[in-house]
Amino acid sequence: MSVSVKRITGIVITIIIISVLLIPRFGLFDSDENETVSTQRSLPVTGVVLSSDEIENVIRSSGSLIAGDKVDVTAEISGMVSSIHFEEGSDVKKGDLLVSLVDEEHKAQLERAEYQRDLLEQMVDRQCVLLDREAVSQEEFDRIYTDYLVAQSEVKLLNTRLSQKQITAPFDGVAGFRMVSPGAYIQPGTPVTTLTSLSPLRVEFSIPERYQSEHLIGNDIYFTVSGFNDSFAAKVYAVNPSVEKQTRTLSLRALYQNEDHKLLPGMFANIRMVTGREENIVKVPSEAVIPQMDGALIFVSRNGVAEQVGVQTGTRTEKNVVVDEGLMPGDTVITSGILQLRTGMPVNFTNLD
Repeated sequence: MSVSVKRITGIVITIIIISVLLIPRFGLFDSDENETVSTQRSLPVTGVVLSSDEIENVIRSSGSLIAGDKVDVTAEISGMVSSIHFEEGSDVKKGDLLVSLVDEEHKAQLERAEYQRDLLEQMVDRQCVLLDREAVSQEEFDRIYTDYLVAQSEVKLLNTRLSQKQITAPFDGVAGFRMVSPGAYIQPGTPVTTLTSLSPLRVEFSIPERYQSEHLIGNDIYFTVSGFNDSFAAKVYAVNPSVEKQTRTLSLRALYQNEDHKLLPGMFANIRMVTGREENIVKVPSEAVIPQMDGALIFVSRNGVAEQVGVQTGTRTEKNVVVDEGLMPGDTVITSGILQLRTGMPVNFTNLD
């Protein structure tokens, strides 16, 4: 091989070696490939753009509806039932007659006592005339007058016993099932029916003791019950002055008017009580928050890549968490793919609210 051929061959080999070394360094001819790799490495995620918002401070609990007034209507005096004057499940007014007992004996006793009283009253009138004329002693007059007062008290007593033979409704309400029948002999305290007031109803529920410092009386509550899609509103009117030791809870009662008698005592209620409202806050979906010992972490998207941000959280709701420090309105928070994310990783939003 001639010297010129060797020289040319060496130059070609040198050029090839230099090309192999320089092309990767300057990234020539591989821009499309790098773009493909970059696209493949970006993680599809969903996110939300933060804005200034407001949130309600809510206490959730469960409780029961109880009647405004409920009582077993009972007999005050023994006797035989003569008649029933109410229909089961019917509305009754205060003072309405519910059950009558046989009262012939007491009526006869009352009639005799009234005769005795009237007679003594006439004797007292005559004795007054005689006493003025000093035809009778003061002692004799006092004896007759005392007999008259005793007879008058006997009439009042028999009138009271006679009225007890008539069992009446103590308040407006709905009569329950009857528990006696005509002809039954009942004793004092024997229940004849149950009377329940359906308007208003009381909502009784408990909350953790830590909320005792909140302004509870006068707060509105909203509750739902099985069988109705509506939400009902009531107002807290009383707080039990002591904490339940076993559960460390505080009992409250709220008043619901129930004017249409739609709800019934004993119903189970899911309760939401609003204790306040926070305005101009930043809240994020709870699934975006990574709890830590000294706070929490959240991934945000900045310039198309994920960045981990430390935050301080506040109030929590079912779906959101208030961020007190670390984020501002306008930040884009990543809400999915949290476990796969790393700081600096490119992200591609498939859904952005």
